[in-house]
Amino acid sequence: MEILLNAFSQFMSSYFSSMVDMLKSVDVIIAVCFAVLGCATAVLARRITRIIRKRNDIDDNDTALIAIKATGLVFMLVAFLILVLQTLA
Repeated sequence: MEILLNAFSQFMSSYFSSMVDMLKSVDVIIAVCFAVLGCATAVLARRITRIIRKRNDIDDNDTALIAIKATGLVFMLVAFLILVLQTLA
């Protein structure tokens, strides 16, 4: 049992140390920033459109609403691509 616990603790310590090294990477920090910005933009798109249009009733097919949501999705796509390309490199 002690052998299993030692093996598990060694595995977890190496896993967490490699994960901390990965999170310190500039690419990962930039990707997380893009992902947070994209999620916030997509979630707050209707409020942003209300501020732009200066009215409360916003249609679902409003061009500004669609453009803001698309911008948020583009930010999330950029974050995903940064993480994938960082993994491949």
